[in-house]
Amino acid sequence: MSAEGIRRLRCWGAVLFLATGVYASMGSMGCAAESSGGKMVTLTLPGDVKLEMVRIPAGSFLMGSPEKERGRSSDEGPVHKVTIDYDFYMGKYEVTQAQWKAIMGRNPVYRCGIGDNYPVSHISWDKCRAFIGKLNQLGSPRPSEGRGEGTFRLPSEAEWEYACRAGSRQRFYFGDSLDAGDACEDCKAGTLSGKRSDYMWYCGNNSSWGEPDFGAKPVGRKLPNAFGLYDMHGNVWEWCLDEYHFNYEGAPTDGSAWRIRAGTPRVLRGGAWDYHARKCRSAVRCGYSPGRGYTFHGLRLVWLPYAKKSPQWYGSWEAVAIGDNMISYQSKFGGWPKNMDMTSHGYQGEKFTKNWGTTIDNGATYTQMDFLGRVYHATKKKRFKESFIRGLDFLLKMQYDNGGWPQRYPQGGDYGDYITFNDDAMTGVMRLMRSILEKPEFAWVEPKYRQKVRKAYEKGLGCILDCQVIIEGRRTVWGQQHDPKTLEPRPARAYEPAALCGRESANIIFFLMSIDNPSPKIVEAIKAAGDWYERSKITGIRVVSKDGGRAIVKDPNAPPLWARFYEPKSGRPIFAGRDGVIRYSLEEIEKERASGYQWYSNAGEKVLKEYAKWKKAIKK
Repeated sequence: MSAEGIRRLRCWGAVLFLATGVYASMGSMGCAAESSGGKMVTLTLPGDVKLEMVRIPAGSFLMGSPEKERGRSSDEGPVHKVTIDYDFYMGKYEVTQAQWKAIMGRNPVYRCGIGDNYPVSHISWDKCRAFIGKLNQLGSPRPSEGRGEGTFRLPSEAEWEYACRAGSRQRFYFGDSLDAGDACEDCKAGTLSGKRSDYMWYCGNNSSWGEPDFGAKPVGRKLPNAFGLYDMHGNVWEWCLDEYHFNYEGAPTDGSAWRIRAGTPRVLRGGAWDYHARKCRSAVRCGYSPGRGYTFHGLRLVWLPYAKKSPQWYGSWEAVAIGDNMISYQSKFGGWPKNMDMTSHGYQGEKFTKNWGTTIDNGATYTQMDFLGRVYHATKKKRFKESFIRGLDFLLKMQYDNGGWPQRYPQGGDYGDYITFNDDAMTGVMRLMRSILEKPEFAWVEPKYRQKVRKAYEKGLGCILDCQVIIEGRRTVWGQQHDPKTLEPRPARAYEPAALCGRESANIIFFLMSIDNPSPKIVEAIKAAGDWYERSKITGIRVVSKDGGRAIVKDPNAPPLWARFYEPKSGRPIFAGRDGVIRYSLEEIEKERASGYQWYSNAGEKVLKEYAKWKKAIKK
């Protein structure tokens, strides 16, 4: 046997099998507190044990190792591009023995590194799942039912390597470290300063067999990678969700786990404290039986943020906490204020104008209702249903007889009384109404309310079609807001004139194209709007910063743009400053408005792309 093999076997000794089914008295998990930088959250486990999670931003990377990488194994290829289009949180450190005990009630580690701040080890993939299952059940009203993985889970193998590399392409996140061999020798880190022993625990800086400090080391004592993660190289191997494959042929490219079949080997990543350096590289991987756990085997958690929701997640403690925050902000009218971060705290005594901010602007009200309805579906907690119904009464009451929704209610005597398409206001409400009628998460809504919702939805759809502006007998698009009686486009603030709107109309056409089996009238409206976007695109120009404002320069290679506002009859782009005077050039308005408002966008580019797909589908 090789020297490395002998060293690896020293602490294996016996496999520790843990008892299952014994629940300690754990209470419920505390709420998350996010750092001011928005890059880390600290969660409180039972016993006031802290769990720090680092935000990993969405991105793409090349997974695996090139054929010429020193120390490479054949199962690390072929190199392939992976795109992770969502943010997620990953444990700042490997799960510690204190954290494991807080959830499982006992410490499985009996040798080779014992202490609260040491990484938990001697654990199998199955035991990891048991730990995560109990972690996700904290605060659940029916823990015996099991709710899937919920908020916490093991990382996929792609997520793990993406987080480990943190933008690097070298053998280690600190560099290639090629100044010495790949066994236990120390050498320069490479890309980053220092030596590789400054970044990792491996055989090159571990105590000798028989010494008290032989084994895993406390987490966080080495230097982190660019994402702020510690011990991604060495210390303990970390379990991933994926089934182990001998190479990456056919591997997923979206960050998801690769097939999970019962009993098949699972992936471990990162190397361990008694391994050679080459076995601790960013791309190194191995597979073990999910039911076996050895001295070197540990884990690191992934925690899904608010934007990454699943049906199971809505039954988690985090969703319940956010739902309670939302309820605290609900006004006596039944609606919600806008622009409040209800994911981090409840109502704190803020003062709101315009009838306590009861609005559908900027996603308010219908977003909270969608969330609360899903939480009620998952938890059956009565307070979430009651809050949802109060919100539904609010939306039904504020709707005009012609089917439109104003921006705010009760009405305030200004442009907030107009039927509002700006910022997806009315179409957001319509999507919620359709969810109530069609999605299983809202099947609990009682028949009497479903009838009201269906009537409101049909009236709203009719209003959308009736608001489509007709110029000289030809349908075009929509304005930001429309008169509740005449349905004509209406102005809002001084620099927001009554106009055809290239940006706001995009959300409307997307909504109409999402309707299954559209009526002839809907088809006509979509085709007219799609044709308008085609003939209204502006080519050969680019918007640039100039003298503290914005200016237009000619550029024949620039992608097409669409103006925010078009004069209805002439079809010319129009602009206005705070004086409200209509002008036909961006340079003619004051610098503050020219640079402080989005006068052009590429919204039409996506419209035309989706419109082309829709036309093909509608012909089939």
